[in-house]
Amino acid sequence: QAIGLIGEKVTDESMIYVGLLTGLRHVSLKRTSVTDEGFRELRELSLLLSLEVFSPEELTDEGLEYLQGQVYLMDCSLTGTHLSNRSVRKQ
Repeated sequence: QAIGLIGEKVTDESMIYVGLLTGLRHVSLKRTSVTDEGFRELRELSLLLSLEVFSPEELTDEGLEYLQGQVYLMDCSLTGTHLSNRSVRKQ
């Protein structure tokens, strides 16, 4: 169960629907308009194994906090983000 979303038309509102797909194990977001608020929806994906994020518009340390409860998350690739080293180490 995987989903890949690409492009600026992918927004925080789009992520509401992603959060409803609770069986997802792999999520890829590339060059989207998803912000910290959209990342909140990833909390619902309790089986998430991998997350790939490339060049999001507005992902910061606050958005990364929503991944803390993901006990199965083994592979997390965050490229072109506005994350601090401190927040990445914390996760």
